[in-house]
Amino acid sequence: PSSIAGVYLSTDTTLTTLLDHRIGSTTIPRLTQYDSTLVSFDIQIPNDLEGWFYVIVRLNDDGGLDEISTTNNQMAAADPEYAGPVNGPCSGGQTDAGSSGDAGGGTASARDLGIDPTYNQPPQGCVDSSDVVDVYTLRLTSGTRLIVNVTTLRDLRIRTTLLNQDGLVITSTEDKEVLKYTGTGAAGTITTLYVKIERNLGEGDYILGLDSRAPHSCTGSTTENDPGQSSDTSAWLGNNPTKMITQCLDLSDRADAWGFDVSKGTTVTVEVLIEESDTEFDISLRDDIGNEEEERSIGGIVRLQASSSEARRVWVIVALVDAGSDFTLKVTTQVPPENRPDFSVESVSAPPMIQVGSTAIISWVVLNQGEDWPYALGTTVFFSHDSNVDNDDITLLEHQFQGEVIENGTTVGLSGQFEVPVLPEGTYHLIVVVDEKNEILESEETNNHRVRITELSNTINDRDEDGVLNENDACPDERGTSRQDRRGCPDADGDGWSDEGDDFPNEESQWIDSDADGWGDNESGLQPDMCPDIPALNLSSTDGCPVIGDTTQKVNSTTPAKNQVSASASAGNDLINIQAIVALGAVAAIISIAALAIFLVRTRGDPDELFPSFDEEEETHSPDIMLPSEFGEMER
Repeated sequence: PSSIAGVYLSTDTTLTTLLDHRIGSTTIPRLTQYDSTLVSFDIQIPNDLEGWFYVIVRLNDDGGLDEISTTNNQMAAADPEYAGPVNGPCSGGQTDAGSSGDAGGGTASARDLGIDPTYNQPPQGCVDSSDVVDVYTLRLTSGTRLIVNVTTLRDLRIRTTLLNQDGLVITSTEDKEVLKYTGTGAAGTITTLYVKIERNLGEGDYILGLDSRAPHSCTGSTTENDPGQSSDTSAWLGNNPTKMITQCLDLSDRADAWGFDVSKGTTVTVEVLIEESDTEFDISLRDDIGNEEEERSIGGIVRLQASSSEARRVWVIVALVDAGSDFTLKVTTQVPPENRPDFSVESVSAPPMIQVGSTAIISWVVLNQGEDWPYALGTTVFFSHDSNVDNDDITLLEHQFQGEVIENGTTVGLSGQFEVPVLPEGTYHLIVVVDEKNEILESEETNNHRVRITELSNTINDRDEDGVLNENDACPDERGTSRQDRRGCPDADGDGWSDEGDDFPNEESQWIDSDADGWGDNESGLQPDMCPDIPALNLSSTDGCPVIGDTTQKVNSTTPAKNQVSASASAGNDLINIQAIVALGAVAAIISIAALAIFLVRTRGDPDELFPSFDEEEETHSPDIMLPSEFGEMER
């Protein structure tokens, strides 16, 4: 069947039937598959229409056909057309730019607009078929920003061109775009410019809008905290930052730069909002291997976004194009959770007692339970009345670790020195916080601190500053950590027993050897003694108990067969004394036996006469006596 086609006038290329103007229709005869036909319309322009419109044609305008698809039923003209009353030619007595007469058609006869012209009520000019070009001249002070905005009435279409003092083109537009230019040269320099208006279509009046703005000058905090102008002098934003910064650019500071680190897989978004929206900035986002994205602001807004497949150092540079403005920079980073580190403070070591005005040392261990971290790691130590960080706390030190990569599952041991604050005596908390400024985006943010309690003293009663008062310190002039046998003495293996009272001063799992055989009494320690009260002097003992039938003895019983545990010097001396007594006893016994044997040999008498007290009715046997070989054969 046949169908209806409609034609519309619209202010844009999108047809909105309730807003746009239907100015005609026609009937399209029946078409077979792949047939085509030429369609023409009779149209009627309403009298109340005036302006530039796009012509849009829509097929099946009444929806009477059931089509496979209706998405291809309409098309708009590429360029708008003027509809409404048309301008006539310019009047005989033109007053271009508010002055009597016509503006000249070249630079030599250009109408003079003066220095840094600005109009609250822009003047008008006119071009027609007999006067196709008007040229105006002006002078611009260095740093002053010129904005040229020429608008036309009804059917007139023009081209606007900005020329330099030599008549060469600086910039030009046919699409009613605003032209911008900033005066160059040293302070006080005057630049001559020309504005050229050329007729393209139609005739009639135009409005010459000119605005000259003095250079913007940055003041206040934006000048005090101004970052550098390049990547080498950039301000540091930390790691994976999300920050909003207010800053300013002017003719004396034409660029600002910021640097930061991003993790693997991070998406970086940079947005700049310019206070003077018609001012233009260029922004660039570049990394440490030369990748770069650039964009120029439009309407006071510019936005850039980029992603990094690897951990990189990145810089954002905002550069001035014309006269300057205050602006707001917003940097946002999005790191996938699986690519984030996770730092926790595993332990803190500090003196249990510190003296007012003294210097103390604190150490801590940080564990990374997340993704590898190749960048800096900051730690802050606070002095507090409680276990929470607040504004009343004192910052003792800020530590920055910039070393090798902190890999997943690895720890880093750190330490720092601080001056003990002057405060009343009492119990205080040393709070160690990793990434206290939240510069690192972690998978878990609640495990970044640990607390160590310390006592603050105002009196000097701990000479060796080991946290044990002199009256309780067994070694008051020698710093130590022992607490079991004696307090405040050196403890090399850290088991709580002083080196002097530790039978095993270099083995933290053993400290007492009751039987002085080199096997420790602690059943859970290294080489425990299963017979702690019976010395195992045999070389073949494996558990600290004597081995029956083994006559070999240790040279030093405080050293086990495998030489894994070191005995103390005192235990070794005790064992030597025992061995010396046994040896002397054995020698005395041998001498007594030898004397008795010699006596028997010399007498060769009847045993009964020698021992008259023996009962003759009982038979008594004496054990055989084995004498050393040097005594020869002996008789009983």
